[in-house]
Amino acid sequence: MAFCANCGSSLTEAGGFCNSCGVAAVSANTAQSGFSTAGASVGIAAPVSSTVESSGIPNNIAALLCYLVGPLAGIVFLMIEPYKSHRWVRFHAFQSIFLFVGWMGLWIMWAMLSAVLEKLTGGLFALITLPIDMLLGLGGLAYWIFLMYKAYSDQKHEIPFVGPLAQQQADK
Repeated sequence: MAFCANCGSSLTEAGGFCNSCGVAAVSANTAQSGFSTAGASVGIAAPVSSTVESSGIPNNIAALLCYLVGPLAGIVFLMIEPYKSHRWVRFHAFQSIFLFVGWMGLWIMWAMLSAVLEKLTGGLFALITLPIDMLLGLGGLAYWIFLMYKAYSDQKHEIPFVGPLAQQQADK
């Protein structure tokens, strides 16, 4: 008796789908060679494009993880063997790195401008910068979560200015 790899329920030899979860069932030999064999055990065919061959992490999870720890996770995924040759993960790794570098550059420029303007206005400009800092911080966090959601959903979202550069690097 064969069991579904997705939900664990028993499979029948004649059925093409699992009766419990509905995942397509194919024979083990069909999954390996592409040809059906009579009397072969039944298993579940995993989608070929959903995971990198030598790893158990699906590509959408790897793309999401590229954004998780700023540029560090992107650099790690660009160095790990199964992912450094996968264009989808490479795109998100490069986009994460470029976004973080650009975001930090903008924060540094904004901090320097704020410091100068606070000195010139005798500290009055600090009343204006505090709400702006909070809006920029929350907006950045919301956009970061949005990018992780898009990567997890297998949807491509190119950030203006950064996305085309990341795509260029991912295609190399």
